[in-house]
Amino acid sequence: MEANNTLIENNETKSPSALNIAFKWALVSFLLYVIQLMVNMYMNNGEYNPRSSGWVQMLVGVVILFFPLTMAIKEYRDKELDGFISFGRAFKTGFVYALIISLLTLLFMIVFYNFIIDYDTFVANQIDITVQILKERGMSDADISKTLSKSPAFASTQWFSLTLVFLGTLIFNTIADLIVSAILKRNNPNA
Repeated sequence: MEANNTLIENNETKSPSALNIAFKWALVSFLLYVIQLMVNMYMNNGEYNPRSSGWVQMLVGVVILFFPLTMAIKEYRDKELDGFISFGRAFKTGFVYALIISLLTLLFMIVFYNFIIDYDTFVANQIDITVQILKERGMSDADISKTLSKSPAFASTQWFSLTLVFLGTLIFNTIADLIVSAILKRNNPNA
């Protein structure tokens, strides 16, 4: 009987976990990201070109970045913590969300690079686009060749691109997390 009372007391003082809420909203964000990516490909005649997005695509990307993250922290604050959350706890919730969305995005991009698009053709197209941009800026063919030769060989490998995808997703979501956590924090005046 005494062991049960101790167990009940420990459960009552233990704070609720944000993992389930963060996972749910990271999954929503991930699905929105995949839809946006596929729409972008459809609008580019089936070609994957991350440089082709206009201001509407960028605005949708910002909404996908902030809305699910905001909802995750807000839901955790309002449903699990009675409407109060410290900046640290909000940031922790958002960082768990950022880790989950980064891992989901990494896994999707592995599948995307290997089964949906031809990664080598994608890299070749990106180099062609870069050459075209440099020509428009007035660079000579010799200068373009010199510039392209300076990039390290590993920069066009799939693992390098996947590393950038993971780190970029994590960094952008962490920055968004800092902003959202600062806005949504609500300290309990009775604590």
